[in-house]
Amino acid sequence: MGRKPSNVREKIIRAAYEVIQEKGYSKTTLENIVQRAGLTRGAFYYYFTDKDEILQELEKRYEATYRNPYGQIAYADTAYDTIKNLFVRNILSKKEPNPYAVMFRYRVESGTQLEGLRERQCDLDYDFIEVIVKIIQQGIDTGEFSESIDAREYACSIYLMLLGYDTFLLTHGKAPYAPAEIEQWAERMADIVLKPLLIPAE
Repeated sequence: MGRKPSNVREKIIRAAYEVIQEKGYSKTTLENIVQRAGLTRGAFYYYFTDKDEILQELEKRYEATYRNPYGQIAYADTAYDTIKNLFVRNILSKKEPNPYAVMFRYRVESGTQLEGLRERQCDLDYDFIEVIVKIIQQGIDTGEFSESIDAREYACSIYLMLLGYDTFLLTHGKAPYAPAEIEQWAERMADIVLKPLLIPAE
């Protein structure tokens, strides 16, 4: 019984990812990839035209992982709890570094399609900021959050803090707290960042 096409394609992608991690993009050859995958060049060319196409696939996977926390928002009874859920979910979805994030470095190394890559990342950032803006604005409109708050400015601040967490993960290779403690830490962090949104009690 022959291999399933999807399994073969995945095997090539996994092999390419491993070799690129070890050698770097520029030093990885097609031969390295097919040898690691235990396949022939013909099998490779059936699914991909070159190694750059694999790099594009890995970038798509990075983007999908990046979008995940914003894909299904757990709306709560209050805007505060909704945005807190989003903040905590973002942290908990990243207990480990995004395995595909390093592929952006290899895109820079390859020197191809850099402008398109920058535009895609900008689009992602703006999409996520808009999600946060809408929740904050909802809280302002319902009188839950202070009218003195600029929704977009505060949304940008929250997003930049979450990006800082991403950078920490990528740099250190692990979260700042053990998995057993990270949920409580994420809850505390969310309150520290988000409490200023609330109207002070008289």
